[in-house]
Amino acid sequence: MIITNNRTTPLVSIIIRARDEARGLSRLLPLLVQQKTDFPFEIWVLDNESQDETASVARAYQAQIHVIPRNAFNYSTALNLGAELARGTIVVNLSAHCFPQSDQWLAYLVEPLRRDDTICATYGRQWIDAQLNPYEGEANDAFFPPAGQQPLLVAFSNANAAIRKSILLQHHFNPYIKILEDHLFYLELSPHYTFQYVPEAFVHHEHDRFSMRYYFKRWPLEGWAFHFIMKQRGLATPFKTNHFFAKSALQGYYQFAQMLHQRGRKKAALATVPFFLLREIFWVQGWLKARLLSPLTAYQDRAFLYALLSKRPPLNHGQNDRTE
Repeated sequence: MIITNNRTTPLVSIIIRARDEARGLSRLLPLLVQQKTDFPFEIWVLDNESQDETASVARAYQAQIHVIPRNAFNYSTALNLGAELARGTIVVNLSAHCFPQSDQWLAYLVEPLRRDDTICATYGRQWIDAQLNPYEGEANDAFFPPAGQQPLLVAFSNANAAIRKSILLQHHFNPYIKILEDHLFYLELSPHYTFQYVPEAFVHHEHDRFSMRYYFKRWPLEGWAFHFIMKQRGLATPFKTNHFFAKSALQGYYQFAQMLHQRGRKKAALATVPFFLLREIFWVQGWLKARLLSPLTAYQDRAFLYALLSKRPPLNHGQNDRTE
């Protein structure tokens, strides 16, 4: 039951980050409004100064809006802000490109948190069309399998996740990692808290088309993030070996190409090794930049951690932030 007033306190707050997402929200928000729950929930759209009809669409479906200036946007900071704005005790982070496949999606996603106080967070199943993006689509089947199968590894993702607000207010997403903030969050908290995969909370994660431009922007940020995780925090990640162009990784790329070829995806198979070699090159670029700037980042990170310990989180939202 979605609530539209301040008199009823929601159990769940759904947080959606958006920039020029009118088209996606026109499809997503009706699916959220139609969710069948025995608890009240609210929807927040964190609008990064969209230039389309994002705000109008959000209002039409009873979502609350908070505007973040374009030059002040940061993935982690936006989610931390969402946790502060949330009135619910459970915060659901949902991508504007993730579309629930059931009117029970929300109930499934938060049910473990309602039932078991030892669970810190849940994350749901994501499906990516392998015909449009064979590289992510095939991997997602292993990371987010259907019910009855175990994930290859924990791929906790803010694209489709529920987290206790009390945890988020104590352990903010780190704004200095640039990307993979959810992965760092999991790596740091999993020794102390339980994360549960909920395959019934199923979404289609869709983008209009496969875009190399998207990866050319994303990969250097991933390289930066891996340096932050592995060198600054000293954590091991299953998504990155200790060396670039490692023999095991290259063998994996070749085996992936063989698999695609056996499935009749010859064009994708031929592009597989060049695709992943390009990724390694851009990872190196991001890694080296992070290494060069690591003294500054280390100082900022220490200040961030000190603020958390002092219970004074540095959420530099920007003076022009506004809530509607």
